[in-house]
Amino acid sequence: DNTGTFTSSLLTGFGATGGVAFFESGEDPVENVVLNLGSGDDTVNIQSSHTGMEFAIDSGQGDDTFTVSDSSSTLDQINGKLILDGGTLGNDSLLVSDSGDSDDNEDGQLNSGSISGFGATEEISYSNMETLTVDLGAGINDVAINGTSGVVKDGNNVITHNGTVTTLNINSGVDTISVANVNGVSSQLFINGGNNGETLT
Repeated sequence: DNTGTFTSSLLTGFGATGGVAFFESGEDPVENVVLNLGSGDDTVNIQSSHTGMEFAIDSGQGDDTFTVSDSSSTLDQINGKLILDGGTLGNDSLLVSDSGDSDDNEDGQLNSGSISGFGATEEISYSNMETLTVDLGAGINDVAINGTSGVVKDGNNVITHNGTVTTLNINSGVDTISVANVNGVSSQLFINGGNNGETLT
């Protein structure tokens, strides 16, 4: 079992005694970073990503935990695209937290297989996650729920993923949550209100 942390310029942990730097100020960034993890129960913390970079992480087997959030519990440092794959075995979870953000965010979207907005300038793509939790900030948030990730089958019609149980946690802002496409909700969806006059449509 290993724990590791990604920032926009450095990868640490995962059993390595040192870090792996892939960007220095004044230099061109590495455009694609790919990490394939082993069969243990891994914890992946993603605090930031650099503009023009694409991070792809496959956690392999095991019960793996992904967290996307910076040290201030916001998504403001996610400037490069994230592609997160929990693998076809294990019970994998993804937490995307903007809970420390007091700014208003009017562009939040939950899609089948991706999250965008909430201060992040690039998309967070996910697959093969058993659970997805999204924590909103204290500002006024407008969130469009266009879909959730459903059952995945292989070429032989064998189920390899039973869908992503999705939870949206509202903070103290007066938020508007719109389920824009009911037919796109392909797994369980839980919306936890903050008791501040939120609107669900």
